[in-house]
Amino acid sequence: MIVVGNLVCVTGMVLIGPVPIVGKSHLWLTILAIVILGIGFACSQVPVFRDMLMTARAHGFPDELETHGLISGVYNFFYPFGAFLGAVVGGIISDRIGFRWTCSVIALMVFTMVMVMIIFMLISRHLSHKRKSQDEQDKGSEEIPLK
Repeated sequence: MIVVGNLVCVTGMVLIGPVPIVGKSHLWLTILAIVILGIGFACSQVPVFRDMLMTARAHGFPDELETHGLISGVYNFFYPFGAFLGAVVGGIISDRIGFRWTCSVIALMVFTMVMVMIIFMLISRHLSHKRKSQDEQDKGSEEIPLK
């Protein structure tokens, strides 16, 4: 869901500028782009907290209130920090190259992040299947003790 949401965000960023390839900006296009961005943000941001909890549990953290508090603290620190940093960097880039090209740069950055996420997920899935098959082989090769 996170990958799909980010791809929807790329579409919204391409239309909101719009990027120079799309053409001239219109009010209806800007409204449509904002709606698309809202849907993309919802799809990409809501599952992040649950995914962080699942990852923490997979790495040995107990499913307790302290773990939920830790994950909540990390999430609630980095989300506004990213919003602040993104606004500052986006403003600097926009001053230098203009809003249309800034939207193009942001869309390219999000698309690159999506590609990295897909590669990471494929590698993780491959390694987990490899570990499972290795565990099954280890279980099958255990010697049965003789009495």
